[in-house]
Amino acid sequence: MRADLATILKDAPAVIRRAMIGNAPNLAPGAAHVMGRFWTAVRAGKGNSLMPAADAYRAAAASESTFRCLLRALATYAPHVSTASARIVSDEWYTRREKPVARGAWKKAKPVGDNWPAAWRRMKPELDAASIRASTRKRYLASIDRCAAVVAEGLASDMHGFIAACELSDAFLFHPDKDRRVKPVTAANYIEGLIALGAKGGVAEESLSAMQVITRDLRDQTALDEKNKYERISGLMERGGYARVADRIRELRERAHALPAHSAARRRCMQQAAVCAVIVNKPPRKGDLVSWRFGEHMVREIDGTWRAEWKQAKTRAQRKRVQSGRRSARFWMNGSLMDAPIG
Repeated sequence: MRADLATILKDAPAVIRRAMIGNAPNLAPGAAHVMGRFWTAVRAGKGNSLMPAADAYRAAAASESTFRCLLRALATYAPHVSTASARIVSDEWYTRREKPVARGAWKKAKPVGDNWPAAWRRMKPELDAASIRASTRKRYLASIDRCAAVVAEGLASDMHGFIAACELSDAFLFHPDKDRRVKPVTAANYIEGLIALGAKGGVAEESLSAMQVITRDLRDQTALDEKNKYERISGLMERGGYARVADRIRELRERAHALPAHSAARRRCMQQAAVCAVIVNKPPRKGDLVSWRFGEHMVREIDGTWRAEWKQAKTRAQRKRVQSGRRSARFWMNGSLMDAPIG
């Protein structure tokens, strides 16, 4: 058995070959052969044995299960070898998997407004014909959909007026399902969509003015929330401010280095660390941050500096650009992110 393994693993580095031969009874089925093919491919390609190229993984494994077996074997018997380039091959195998048909994908989408109360549906043609921007109309329709869902649950009236606005406000802020509760500013936006429908549909001005009393109150609550935001920032500063963020970056890097270089978990830690380094200089809105994509909004320059560039979705403000500062850039120059593809 030992002689067979020595032949199979003849191109593997000596330390790896000895480790596998010494643990021969516990080797996973196929592990020795795939490792043998892998190291033969590395040697044939004259690559770096500490950071093998992606082609070596492709040459060693003809199936995804064999490829996963190879990664497990490397993690066990060659933890010092970087498997970062295996991430590219892993993504290739993922794309080859058969995609299951999403449940309900064959169902025809309901027309916009189909779930609205009858009185609102009668007003819709007027809103459709209004001379407003397409993006504004789309926002109004989405807001009215939200209001219609609350009315369908019996939590609010479908009649434009003060009572309906109060009921809608309470439903949005204190919905029985906590996951469906929204902030005051969001509730105000939803109700304003309904007000716009009424304005185009001929609802009495008095009723619409009464509803605007509620939206103004919701926006006043939003102004108070802004003050609370500054209190939260003060709380962050009390916990160490930027030093706390730097500690978080360090924690993410340490966690990443403890994981295999090819793993998705390691890449997530590195991505989070890069985002932390950038937003220290210019914190974005949460709604913008969650839409960022590496390689598009977050880009790493050749010198290791990270750059973020985005356009604020809510206010349509001018495109913003920010880089990780010189101090935070040092996190990346020491190679902590240089061995993992980001995408």
